[in-house]
Amino acid sequence: MWQHDMVETVIPNHRRILRIIDANTQLLTPAEKEVVAEYRSHVDGLTYRHQGEGGLKTVLFPKAMEGIFGDS
Repeated sequence: MWQHDMVETVIPNHRRILRIIDANTQLLTPAEKEVVAEYRSHVDGLTYRHQGEGGLKTVLFPKAMEGIFGDS
């Protein structure tokens, strides 16, 4: 079930978030852009792991993403 949810829900949601961020990159600070780059690596790794050949360790979700769009 987890694999199915990862492929059908989690990864597409991450990709949607990245598209929104990409459309609004001009609003990010340089530090936020670095966090987004880490997040993009995380999403790419998850995608490869769950839709590609798998088995690779992925970059962990960057904690700083939790507060990038507001106070946290």
